[in-house]
Amino acid sequence: MEEFKVLVNEIGVPNLEKREMFRGIFDGRYKLVRYFGMGNYNLPTSVQQLLADNDVALYDLQSDPIEETNLLDRPLDAEAAAALERLRERLTVSMNQPRAYRRRLTVGGRAQRKTDESTIEALRALGYVE
Repeated sequence: MEEFKVLVNEIGVPNLEKREMFRGIFDGRYKLVRYFGMGNYNLPTSVQQLLADNDVALYDLQSDPIEETNLLDRPLDAEAAAALERLRERLTVSMNQPRAYRRRLTVGGRAQRKTDESTIEALRALGYVE
């Protein structure tokens, strides 16, 4: 537990409104990982909206098989930018498929649920949040 607390002190605590869950998609070369909070669930209709409303990572597994370099930390070349848009669209479509999501979400829509107090207290007890 102490090692974990040291790591949290080094890299910070994730924003729980943006990091409760994640979804990813892989096309054989590029991998897109999109983190989101249930209180901020959305189905972005553009790359700009995706990047504004979510924590996102894009990896090129051909040149970075252990996913050390998030390509979104620097300007993207044309190929990576095209992959980001293609994967964003595929991920949004796949996330909108399950019946439970279709009832309450629309493309570009948001659920309005916040992280409940008991979850925050449990995370506080574990030292994840202050």
